[in-house]
Parts: sequence; C-alpha cells; structure tokens
Amino acid sequence: MAKVESNDIKRSLKVTIGKNTYDIQLPNTGLLIDIERRKAEISGERQSAMLKGSLFTQHAYMAVECAATIETLIPEIFNDLTVDSLTKLDPFQFEELLIVYREQIFPWLLSIYKALSAKKVKEKMMAINNDPVQDSV
Repeated sequence: MAKVESNDIKRSLKVTIGKNTYDIQLPNTGLLIDIERRKAEISGERQSAMLKGSLFTQHAYMAVECAATIETLIPEIFNDLTVDSLTKLDPFQFEELLIVYREQIFPWLLSIYKALSAKKVKEKMMAINNDPVQDSV
C-alpha cells in the first residue's frame, strides 16, 4: 500500500474569530466524515443543488460549508456564543465566519485533500512498484 506523504501539510491551524483564537488540529478521518454528515443535515441533503441556484443560493452553499466545518473542527466556539448552531447567527455575524473560512480554513483543508488525491496516490504507487497502475485507481 502506498504511503501518502504528509510532510508538507500543516498539522494545525490557528484562527481568530472575533476576540477569540482557536487551534484547529489536522482532522482525523472521522472528523472529515462528520463534516460531510453535518453538511447534509444543514442543507437537508440538497447541497449539490445549491451550486446551480441563484447568487443567494450559492451564498447559502458557502454558509453550509462554513457552518459544518467550523462546528465540527472548532466545537469550543459554542463556549463563546449564545447559539447552539452557527446557522442561528444573523447574516452579519456569520459573515465574519465566512471570511475566516474562505481565507484560512478552506485553503488549509484543500491542501490536505490535494495531498490525499487519487492522482498523488497513483503516482506514489507507480513509484513504489516501478510499474504503471491502471487508470481505475
């Protein structure tokens, strides 16, 4: 089995939201699954349809991404809020979260997903085996 190198991936991320700073650790597989589960819960499993909608609908898509990710990776944020779900924040309060998500959290997670991409795994397997791997990988 090919080993995916994680040396270039930051193992944690520090973000400031309002007056509070949070340390996000590299999520384990269970947390990555929990993010996807939470997205389905928030959107009523209609998240993919949101990409095809109006500008407001696409904004709602980003709100789902943001809320699910932050609620899962920074559960301690609720110690600093008076709501039990980020979706209950008013849109102007939520906008700060969206900015942090877009500028810091999403790029960090994207770097993790890129490191785990099938293409990289395929390249590693080819290098280890010194043998071409079928395109079905």
